[in-house]
Amino acid sequence: MATQEKLYTVEDLWVLTHLPENEHKHLELVYGKVVAKMSPGQIHGIIAAIICGKLINYAQAHDLGYVAVESGHYHPKDRHNVRLPDVSFIKKERVTELKEGFASVMPDLAVEVKSPSNTFKELEEKAHFYLDNGVSLVWIVYPTSETIEVFTDIEADALTLTIADTLDGGDVLKGFTLVVKDIFDY
Repeated sequence: MATQEKLYTVEDLWVLTHLPENEHKHLELVYGKVVAKMSPGQIHGIIAAIICGKLINYAQAHDLGYVAVESGHYHPKDRHNVRLPDVSFIKKERVTELKEGFASVMPDLAVEVKSPSNTFKELEEKAHFYLDNGVSLVWIVYPTSETIEVFTDIEADALTLTIADTLDGGDVLKGFTLVVKDIFDY
């Protein structure tokens, strides 16, 4: 007789993240399975910090919402997925309360920076997961090629930007722009 594998929930993940042996781990919940995210390398961290800083400055100057780094988000109707985008933004009007714990709302913008351990397929699947669960805008950043894929619709191909282009916030962060070259100018 086959043994059914336990499907973990949002609550299970919260407990697991607070065990002493997981103190320095970044854990995600992917379709009921606990998955450890690799700790970011130096370039990954710098790129995430550059994007985060630009987003915070813009969001605060225009009182638009909240920017976070490696913060867990889940859809309230899905108890088996908690994702930790490298950088996320949630519009202020969508936040009913700020609390300890994972955000029970998916972000409006999710940013993932490719690590050496990530595959292109994995990142595309993650972008589609975000879009399927209410995220309006996804940026996948590729440090090696100095490009960014912009996803806004699950049915459409991603728009690929190079260092000659300017990234914008679309309908999520109206008026926000960032020269792609500036993200990789470290």
